[in-house]
Amino acid sequence: MNKQTTIRAVARKTGKTYFEVQVMLEALIDTWSEALTEGDHIAIQDFLTIRVTELKTHQRGRLRHHNSKTPMRKMAYRLDTRMSQALREKCYKK
Repeated sequence: MNKQTTIRAVARKTGKTYFEVQVMLEALIDTWSEALTEGDHIAIQDFLTIRVTELKTHQRGRLRHHNSKTPMRKMAYRLDTRMSQALREKCYKK
């Protein structure tokens, strides 16, 4: 399910217009993005938890095809998600 199909499905279920749902979804995405970049996590009860974790990158020159002139990022990031028990049970019932 992508953004467009999500908007259509929510609009059908709520009776709101496509545009109203699109505005709400984009506001939700912006709010969550800001929270995750500030180091916060998102926890939606009975659904899932989302957290961004910082990872240290490798030292320059220690990897194959890297040397002292290879630009390296100082930090890398990983997105961690965790399903709630309720969602896990729904998935296993199928």
